[in-house]
Amino acid sequence: MFGILMMEHDRGYDMAEEWLDVIKLMWISEGEFDFEGKFYKVDKGFMEPKPIQRPFPPIMNAGGSDRGRHFTAKNCDVAFVLFNPEDPVQPKELISKYKKLAREEYGREIQVWAASYMVQGQTEKEARDFYRYYVHEKGDWQAATNLVDTMGLTTGILNPDALKAMKEHFIAGWGGYPLIGTPSRSSTASRCLLISASTGPCSHGRNMKPACVPSRRTCCH
Repeated sequence: MFGILMMEHDRGYDMAEEWLDVIKLMWISEGEFDFEGKFYKVDKGFMEPKPIQRPFPPIMNAGGSDRGRHFTAKNCDVAFVLFNPEDPVQPKELISKYKKLAREEYGREIQVWAASYMVQGQTEKEARDFYRYYVHEKGDWQAATNLVDTMGLTTGILNPDALKAMKEHFIAGWGGYPLIGTPSRSSTASRCLLISASTGPCSHGRNMKPACVPSRRTCCH
């Protein structure tokens, strides 16, 4: 990006952690401050106005690697995660792992957020047919390919089948957890996710009705 080569993964997190230290100093320092680290040097740093949230705004990170999880547990208020739709046990385990790491390693409490998308029909077939329509018939697969390329997900980490599935979920609902079916089935699946998490998923829903396909975005807390 901007003509600069991508930094080695863990070193990139080291740099991000130092950058966050500088930003926090800007947020909380009442006067000028100096800072010198491995990556940044600040002389007479100063920022006004300060954030409304004190001591500073909530910080969120989406990191799935071991280094990324430690960065989140140590520095952030919210971990943003992706749930595996093929594994019904994984959401609860992932949430517990994040919270345990933050609590035991860093003495902190964090929230865990995830995204989901909802496609509803009066019948299961109606919902599945609409999913196929807007994803496989009308979906922009080239845009999805460009997205995963930009995010660095085509470097061999994922096998071709997993990469295709990721593109499909990005088209369907930005990579969220799929809740597809009748209203009763979707609400049941959504409640299962909420039971797994103390803070709920954000969901993007599509309800099928004659002559229109309204879109609704809700956040559950």
